[in-house]
Amino acid sequence: VATYKLRYLPVMNTVTWQQWTTIVFDGETGLATSHTDHWSLESLLSALPVVGRVYRNVLRPTAGKLVHKLLGNSVSRLALATP
Repeated sequence: VATYKLRYLPVMNTVTWQQWTTIVFDGETGLATSHTDHWSLESLLSALPVVGRVYRNVLRPTAGKLVHKLLGNSVSRLALATP
């Protein structure tokens, strides 16, 4: 979990969302060869007070219904057909 202070939104002291880090080490030297922080747009949007509520209650259900309309049951059939 990452917590950040938002400089441009003084109304909110901090915002917390899920984040994870991947660090790859060199086996011989033991030094880090890469560092990547991962986070999702869903986690960020859900952390914002008003935006999170709109995202969870309006945008996400609407997107789900739209994808279902466009793809129908083809995704479910594909998942069942894949070994």
